[in-house]
Amino acid sequence: MVIGEFGIYNNIFSGGLNNPEIQFVDIDADDDSDLFVLNSDGTFDFYLNKGNRVQPNFELQPSPPTGLILKDWFYFVDIDEDNDFDYFTSNGSVVSFYENIGNELLPNFILNSDTLKDVNGQIIYAEFGSNPLLADIDSDGDYDFFFGNTAGTVTFYENIGTPQQFIFNFVTNFWQNILIIGTAKNSENKHGASSLEFFDYENDGDLDLLWGDFFSNSLYFLKNNGNPFAPEMQLISKVFPINQDSVNTQGFNMPRVVDIDGDSDLDLFVSVLYDPTVKQSLMFYENIGNQNSPNYFKVSEDYCNTFDVGNNSHSVFIDINSDGDNDLFVGSLNNPLGTIWYFENTGNSSQPQFQLVTKQFSGINKDLSVVPAFGDIDGDGDFDLFVGKFDGTIEFYLNTGDRFNYNFVSQGILRDNISSVIDIGTSSTPFLFDFDSDNDLDLICGAFNGKLYYYKNTGTSENFSFEYVPTFFQIIDVGDNSTPEIIDFDNDGTNDLFIGNREGKIFYFKNAGTNEFPAWQHQQSEFEEFDFGGFSQITFTDIDNDSDLDAWIGNVKGGIYFFRNTTINSVKEINNFSPDEFQLEIYPNPSNSRVQLLLKSNSSDFVTIDIYNILGEKIENIYSGSLNSGNHTFVWEAERLNNNNSSGVFFAFAKTNKKIVSKKFILLK
Repeated sequence: MVIGEFGIYNNIFSGGLNNPEIQFVDIDADDDSDLFVLNSDGTFDFYLNKGNRVQPNFELQPSPPTGLILKDWFYFVDIDEDNDFDYFTSNGSVVSFYENIGNELLPNFILNSDTLKDVNGQIIYAEFGSNPLLADIDSDGDYDFFFGNTAGTVTFYENIGTPQQFIFNFVTNFWQNILIIGTAKNSENKHGASSLEFFDYENDGDLDLLWGDFFSNSLYFLKNNGNPFAPEMQLISKVFPINQDSVNTQGFNMPRVVDIDGDSDLDLFVSVLYDPTVKQSLMFYENIGNQNSPNYFKVSEDYCNTFDVGNNSHSVFIDINSDGDNDLFVGSLNNPLGTIWYFENTGNSSQPQFQLVTKQFSGINKDLSVVPAFGDIDGDGDFDLFVGKFDGTIEFYLNTGDRFNYNFVSQGILRDNISSVIDIGTSSTPFLFDFDSDNDLDLICGAFNGKLYYYKNTGTSENFSFEYVPTFFQIIDVGDNSTPEIIDFDNDGTNDLFIGNREGKIFYFKNAGTNEFPAWQHQQSEFEEFDFGGFSQITFTDIDNDSDLDAWIGNVKGGIYFFRNTTINSVKEINNFSPDEFQLEIYPNPSNSRVQLLLKSNSSDFVTIDIYNILGEKIENIYSGSLNSGNHTFVWEAERLNNNNSSGVFFAFAKTNKKIVSKKFILLK
């Protein structure tokens, strides 16, 4: 559970929303509206309404209906009158048609035509940036085709076929002599891309028009003064709704109307297509009037209320207050200032519950983007902070508090061992990790150019000194905007590498060498099969305390995708680091009552030690807290167990955020 500013987030692992193009459609014929979303990064989502037509409850589905492919724009309509929804979408500048060969309950889409043509065999071109739609404008029982033009006009194709077989005939690119000229962003008159929506505004049987224009902060409202068979459109207002709640954004608003609450009048939804950094996600305006005299009242600027920090979410898990569970920090890109969102874990290590504390952790904000990297850089037992910035530099924040009560103070821009500013060009993404196992934190940094930069800490755990080693990641290049994560993914004692990039891919590089002299080999992983949209970033943590590492993936939309690790379904001995780094011994073994555990660690960290039985059931937590480097002894009194767990095979697990080691032992009666 994640609790945000306005209560519990819905669909917390949807990945977020960016400039969503939406349509409400009852895709499963259960008498309520489901939701389809196409984001500006090309990803699309299907939200099934698990509520009803009066009280909707949208749940993100793990996969869309069979055959669904959305590009640039889309519009659902039953174009062949077979009682199920087909759809049209973009294929570059031309139009594609997908037929539903399933049924009204279980859709199955196939490509019917990749290049739509009119009755004369001419290709139908829809301008880039426009959002075409279909409507029966002349009440002849079939759907006609419309789209806006950058000239500020509307192109109209009449359907001269039948309700069962559409045939589009070009009529005009200046329908109804409509000419929309926007002036919102400056004093110049400009034409722009548009997004249209037909609806019966006052329930008089004909279709009126809402128009979102690239150069308008609001919506244009055009009333149909004609009739259902012969429309006569007149511009009534340059703002909508025509009240104190009129839409007012940075521009290019997309309207959609639907009776979302089952009260027999049409409500209004508006998304913003102009800029992915706008604060509005999906705005909801409830019609508090009626179907004959509508009155739209703004209820929310974030109807979906999902986890979304804006853009380029970059997540990090650390126990900032030493209470035994990991808290969540998420860096962001926003215009003009990026910040770090802090979610405190108010649950526990097995059942986390994250509560938003602040959207600007420690008052930190930087131009456009902020990428956090935490680590105890001065060996005092608490977390310090490196902040990657859009300009390519890194700012160092020293924690002058302690491990229970943080206080971050800027120490200025990070410099290397020869006092030169560490500047990797643009979009620095720092990551702190003891790569060479010398008990101090090294610096790995991603960059705009898709490469990685390694700065070896040639100082100590108390006094860092970063020396650039250009050969360490010399062969690595993932295209653009690299985001590194280091982990021993295959449990062979060497540190492997995961990297996200601007295209939304996650790459896995196995270390076939050593930690001191790595040999990077690109390997396929399950994450590479997915398209995360853009600016992907992966981090691993054991979020549910089941002794395996789960994956969290940030992306350009500002949300998070979550992959639970289900590969370990039984308990076994694990050691994902070399013995001299993190070692656990148990004696006597076998034992009949009292077990001693010796933990050896070469670094200071937060450690949990748990006992599991052979079924993988957690029996008891022995220790949760911070430990300095060195040897530590713990005692477990097995005689406290009930009869069902009084003998047999058991496992002791010791783990930090990045290290896991376990040992098997036997209890005898």
